Parts: sequence; C-alpha cells; structure tokens
Amino acid sequence: MGVLPFGIIIFVFYALPISIIFVIITELKVLITWINNKEIKQQNDIPFLNYYLILDVPTTAAKDTIKNKTLNWYIENKKDVNNNNRAQVYEAYKVLTSNYLRPMYDAELESYTKAETYENYIFKNKLLQYHIETIRKEVHTPSTNFARTINKMLISLIIFLFILILFFLPKKEATKSKTRIIDPEVKQIIEEEKEELREFYE
Repeated sequence: MGVLPFGIIIFVFYALPISIIFVIITELKVLITWINNKEIKQQNDIPFLNYYLILDVPTTAAKDTIKNKTLNWYIENKKDVNNNNRAQVYEAYKVLTSNYLRPMYDAELESYTKAETYENYIFKNKLLQYHIETIRKEVHTPSTNFARTINKMLISLIIFLFILILFFLPKKEATKSKTRIIDPEVKQIIEEEKEELREFYE
C-alpha cells in the first residue's frame, strides 16, 4: 500500500474533522436555542415574505436559476439606494438556495396561501422563523456574524486539538510501560555479554 499524498492526509486528519466539529457546534447551538431560548417562544411574529414573488421566479425554480436571477437583480439595481429591497432579495436568495431551509419554507408558503388573511400571519414553523430572523440580522450586523464564525472555528480547533491530545496520551503511557518491562531484560543481556567478554580475554 502506497503512502497517501500530503494534501489528502491534511484534509482527512485535520480539515475534515475541524469542519465536522464546526457544523456540529453550529447545529447544536441552533437546536439548543430553538428548544430553550425564551425569546424564540415569546418573540414578536415577523412578517412573512413570498420570496418567489420577490425574485420573480416560479416555485419550481432550480438553484442555478435563483442564483442567476439574484445576480441579475443586483446588476440591474446597483444604484438602488433602498436597503430594504436589497435585504429582501438577499433573504430570498439565502432561503431558496438552502437545501435545509427551502423545504421548510415551501411548506410554510403553502400554509400562508391557505390562510384566511395574509395580514399578521403567524409562522407555523418556529425554527424556520428563527433562521429567517437570523438572516435578517446578518444584513444589519455582518461584522458581528463574521466574529461569531471565527469564534466557532477557534472552538472547533481547540476541541480537535484536545481530542488529539487525549488520543495520543495513552500511547505514550503504554510505550513507557513497555520500556520498563524490557529494561531488565536488556540489562541482563548486557551483563551476560560482559561476562563472555571477560572470559574471552582471561
């Protein structure tokens, strides 16, 4: 069996574990917040937006179509000073291009269209509401979001290094114990060789 390329070793044993830990931390934070955070349970309901109408795409639009439509909108409206329009387009893009959020949004949109009134619509899916609210905060506080991402990456790296230390410590202890067992045998062999040398020279 040949030696693996250095790049693959770095990816498999360093980059991949850190990425997995990062994703787990992010999802755990979302889950814990969703279950325990009183602000989510008692939050004011945010307005529901029809992202397909905002981007002017059908509900069956593919991800590439949504990306191209969003890019074209920004090119055509680069002089638009209305931050609210830009925020809504960004929000629609983030939700509709997410394999995780889009199915939840489509189910919520179906409930929205069946509602008796569109005014003061209350989200059925509170987890989706939380994610949309988080996306809206990203628009207004991008630096804060970047700082949180860096913090999560640092935490992931620290956890990974801690796991490495725990993984290698037992091996060192085992090596020491083996050395202690072998040491007397080695000394005995050395003594026997010394005796043979003495007898030879005498």
